[in-house]
This record gives sequence, C-alpha cells and structure tokens, in this order.
Amino acid sequence: MKQIYNYYLPLYGFYFYTSIQADDTEFKRFIKNNKIIKNNFNQFNRSHDSEDAKTHYDSENYQWAIIDFYNRLNLKKPEIHGIIAHEIHHVLNIIQERIHQYSDIKSDEFTAYLTGWLTSCTYNSIFESRRIT
Repeated sequence: MKQIYNYYLPLYGFYFYTSIQADDTEFKRFIKNNKIIKNNFNQFNRSHDSEDAKTHYDSENYQWAIIDFYNRLNLKKPEIHGIIAHEIHHVLNIIQERIHQYSDIKSDEFTAYLTGWLTSCTYNSIFESRRIT
C-alpha cells in the first residue's frame, strides 16, 4: 500500500509530499528515487519520541516540503486535526518564503487558497492510505 504521496504546485515550482507511516526504508527509497536531497539521509530527524508528525523541508531553496506522519491517524480525536493544521501551516510558510509573498488582512486570498489546497492534498493522502482508525 502506498505510503508517500506527491503533489506539485506548478505556479510556484513547489513539490509537496505527505508520508503516512512510512518506515525508514520506504522513506529513504522515496528520498533517493525523487532526488529530494543531495546529502545523506541523516539530515532528516525522524525520531518519533513525542511527536505525531513533523515537517521536513528544503531549507536552501524552499522547493519542497514533506509532512511526515509517524503514527496511525485517529480522525475521531479532535487533536489530530489540530496537528494536521499545524503541519499545513508550516508548509504554507515555506511556500510564502519561496515566493516572497506574505499575507496580511488585506491580501490573504492566496494563502486561503493554498491552505485549502494543502488541506485537500493532506486529507486525500490520509484517506487513500487507509492508515486511519
């Protein structure tokens, strides 16, 4: 069953990935096959100690981000939706940094659009993976 999903936002040249309970082997294979990093895999801190998810991203060019969900997602618990929103907000900030466009109260339509797009992609990945309770 698929564990890592990829999406592309052509307008901004940005790649968005979601990893749903991918083990280290699958994660490494995906990183290598998609040429996401040039350095070694160890730059990803995938410790699962106290977190349900983490956002990894390209800190040099802001060309990609991966929301890495470690645990089975129980969508019946309200707090998981807060975690999903939290990670989506990180990705939104990364995209804003990439395009040097930031929102304010008078011009936030593009961030509203991106938030909706990222949310749809993330939930699509979660439901398609069937790694939910």
